[in-house]
Amino acid sequence: MNIFRKSLNAKIGLLVSALSFLGFAGVVGLAIYWQYTGMVGQLGEGVSRSAELLMHAIERPMIIGNDEGTREEIKAVARQFPDTKLFLTDYRGNVTYSTDPQAVRKDFKQYYNESQVADFALKAIEDQMAEHALIQAEDKDLFVRSLSIMNAPSCYHCHGSSKRILGSMVFVQDVTGQLETINSHIVKIIIVCIIGLLVLIGLVTRFIHVGVINRIAAILGASHKVSQGDFSARFDDGSPDELGVLSDNLGKMVNVLKEQLGFSRGILHGMTVPCYVVDEKERITFVNKAILELLGLEGTPEEYVGSSIAEFLYNDPNHPTVVGKVMRDKVVIEKQHMDVKHRQGHEIYGLIDAAPLYDLDNTLIGAFAIITDLSEIRAQQKTIETQNAIIAEAANDAHSISGSVATAAEQLADQVAQASRGADEQRARITEMATAVEQMNATVMEVAQNASEAATNAEQTKKQAQTGMEDVNKAIAAIGRVQERVKQMKVHMDALGTQSDEIGTIINVINDIADQTNLLALNAAIEAARAGEAGRGFAVVADEVRKLAEKTMSATKEVASVVHGIQSGTKTSLGEMDLAHEEVTTTAELGKRAGSSLKHIVGLVDASADQVRAIATASEEQSVSSEQIARSAEEVNVIASETAQTMSESANAVSSLSQLATDLSRIIERMRQ
Repeated sequence: MNIFRKSLNAKIGLLVSALSFLGFAGVVGLAIYWQYTGMVGQLGEGVSRSAELLMHAIERPMIIGNDEGTREEIKAVARQFPDTKLFLTDYRGNVTYSTDPQAVRKDFKQYYNESQVADFALKAIEDQMAEHALIQAEDKDLFVRSLSIMNAPSCYHCHGSSKRILGSMVFVQDVTGQLETINSHIVKIIIVCIIGLLVLIGLVTRFIHVGVINRIAAILGASHKVSQGDFSARFDDGSPDELGVLSDNLGKMVNVLKEQLGFSRGILHGMTVPCYVVDEKERITFVNKAILELLGLEGTPEEYVGSSIAEFLYNDPNHPTVVGKVMRDKVVIEKQHMDVKHRQGHEIYGLIDAAPLYDLDNTLIGAFAIITDLSEIRAQQKTIETQNAIIAEAANDAHSISGSVATAAEQLADQVAQASRGADEQRARITEMATAVEQMNATVMEVAQNASEAATNAEQTKKQAQTGMEDVNKAIAAIGRVQERVKQMKVHMDALGTQSDEIGTIINVINDIADQTNLLALNAAIEAARAGEAGRGFAVVADEVRKLAEKTMSATKEVASVVHGIQSGTKTSLGEMDLAHEEVTTTAELGKRAGSSLKHIVGLVDASADQVRAIATASEEQSVSSEQIARSAEEVNVIASETAQTMSESANAVSSLSQLATDLSRIIERMRQ
């Protein structure tokens, strides 16, 4: 019975055979029945006519009471119809005349052992009848006709009028030969019909096998290839009938499936971001090359189809997965953080977007996921944090140095102010000395004393100027160290700006990928809409891809906003560092100028001391040349004026240096915030 469940050919053959047999059996049965009943009817009519003729033949002598004539007629019947028996009975059932002399004067039932024949024949003496019947008795087929002999007025002279029925005439004919002939014809008809049935079944089976089964087998073979993934199978029937139309429709359907599947596969294979698709049992149905590269796996994507996604991602088949959660809860998960390990051991940080997939009947068939790799961005973030720590440390050092510079500048300002006061005092003393020169001749001792005081003041001025010069040199050295620190900070800030720009480039690449994915998903939705019902499943995938692409773009924009903030802060820090570098450079230049001025002051003070000593010598020799003393006093006055002017300029430079140190401290404080 297994062959009938699996073979359409066997089913159709059995059905055709059964229907043909039943149809032929019904037709042949009806034909045989009609022929048999017709032939039996004709036989009955013939026998009935014979019985009527015999009745009329023997009726004449009976009516006139000619017993001898009646017997002669019956004997003539016996001679002419040896297969026929004729019985005349009275109203009691006793045989009065018969073609068989032994039956005369005997009860009909006693003579005929077959009660069926006797019962049918004797009905005629009970009630008026003229009927016949085909009865099988003693292995013979007997045609029995029974007629009631009514008591007519012509019979009253012999039988009186008291009896309505005088008796019966029973006509019994052996029709076994005729029925055997009929049965023989029926058997021949049955044999011919069986042969015709077998021929018909063979022809119909052959036609069905060639015209239907073989073509269905060809369609089945092609559909089996398609079910195994071989879309190159062809449904070429070439017939305009229903199977041909079915074959053409299947071919068109396969072409549409090839186009839609090719389009969907093109979208999946065209995605440059890591992605995968699983079935409802979390087994991989698709992965792309990007996710293999992300995880550090070798081989081709096709080698991992059918494996567990948990083992694929985490190397642990029992590890919970995001796609498992979206299929259990039937929800979409967006921007969920995930940490997996590269096969070489390092951590991979990313965001995963996942959504369940449904077929056209809204039945869950799997899930789809896209992974955004943020490992490089996270590494850049750590680098930025490290650079910020370095910048903060450098800012602390610069703040400390700027404090030292400010302190040194204040000390230098005090010393310059003191030197300026000494120079003013020196100029006043030299003025007094000029007056004293005019009175030199009056009091030499006063001039000598004033010269001695001027020498002492000049020596003190020299010492103060040397101390100021040493402080200025220290300030210049501190400013140089600040300048080096600022240069290092500028180098770090430049590197930080470059890395921020690289992060922006990466974000732009991710945006381009998301835009391209969104465009591909839009094209997929358009093509799926054009495909109609056949493309609804692909429209679901395309719509999910488009949604995930939009989510990726949103996440990228958020990251881009953060990175833009970092870039803006970095650019601001770079601007502040440039200003700090310029201010420090200016401070260094002013320090150098202050050092040069103090060096010039020291030289002038040395010259002043020499002149004062010359005045002392000249005071001892004033008697030699008072004019020379006057000129020397004038020169000293000029030098004192220049010294006062130089000290004023030094005071301004030191004030500028202090202001620059304050500005530098304020800039560093902003950077630390």
